[in-house]
Amino acid sequence: MIYDAHSSALYADDGTFLHTVYCPMALTPDQLDALYPDSGDRHCHQCKRRIHRLDGLSDEQAKALFRADPRACIFSTEKARNIVFLHRREQREGNREGLPVIRTARNLPAMKAAHQQGFRLLLREVGTAPEEGEIKYIVYQHRHTGEIWWSSDLRDAYPIERWSDQDPEAWELVKNWFYARSDQPFPLAAYLIPKDLPPHTSVFIEDVIEDERLMSWNQGNSERIHATEGFWTGSALRLGSFAVEILPPARTG
Repeated sequence: MIYDAHSSALYADDGTFLHTVYCPMALTPDQLDALYPDSGDRHCHQCKRRIHRLDGLSDEQAKALFRADPRACIFSTEKARNIVFLHRREQREGNREGLPVIRTARNLPAMKAAHQQGFRLLLREVGTAPEEGEIKYIVYQHRHTGEIWWSSDLRDAYPIERWSDQDPEAWELVKNWFYARSDQPFPLAAYLIPKDLPPHTSVFIEDVIEDERLMSWNQGNSERIHATEGFWTGSALRLGSFAVEILPPARTG
């Protein structure tokens, strides 16, 4: 099999498209539960689904899996010898220094799950939100805990009731009403900062949110950074040698 890390597309060796690899919770294999003694498959505690391990499967076995369940969830490990991984240069070279890894969540349920697991959320906007879409959102983040709250109902546009005893200033607006579409990236993403990560730590950012330029050529075309080393100051994240400070629109919790 062949996996294109840029498009998340999985192909058979003969070029036949098999599956788009996508996790709505943005989980990685080490965040899945090994509950099946008879196989290397794992269990997702968020979606309550079995996640099939591709390591060792032939193309025909993979095709049979997706015929039986077109929405099957899958994963593989670095031990897979039956899969060729196509990476961009900086993703292929990867975390050569073995630095702590900063992951990225690209939807609201994944952000909520990450916060519940103890991560700090640094929220960032992704591109330009569409002018119309299938669903609309308003998003807040708690200044002290880092918890996020969102609504898709114009009648329910604030995290707490106005007459509540809670401090109304505790919640900070991250992004006012905006649309989202399933065929476009979600307009918000978040870097997941481990709570025990010390300040002034060099890190590896495996999925860069910002459109930072990697290179450009004489006709103005350019290529963006997809993964890079960075630096955690304790309150902000800096991207590699570009020294771009990433300040969250709401405080980290």
